[in-house]
Amino acid sequence: MTTQQVAELLGVSADTVYRLKEKSDGLRAYRVGHSLRFRRDEVETYLACHVVEPVFYTGGKPKGVRFKYVPGMKVV
Repeated sequence: MTTQQVAELLGVSADTVYRLKEKSDGLRAYRVGHSLRFRRDEVETYLACHVVEPVFYTGGKPKGVRFKYVPGMKVV
């Protein structure tokens, strides 16, 4: 797959694909002449390894809230 095809499959820009290629656990790429190519099965494996599981909070609030809003507080 070309960089543009991978970008379309992932729904990101080509620049993001290049950044993902540079990460230690990122996408594996192959140089063919002056072009980069990606194997579809490796792109799909990358996606499967980076699944974000939904978080369900018990008690209605997420744990680890760092501040509490007080009326009149300036939020920047």
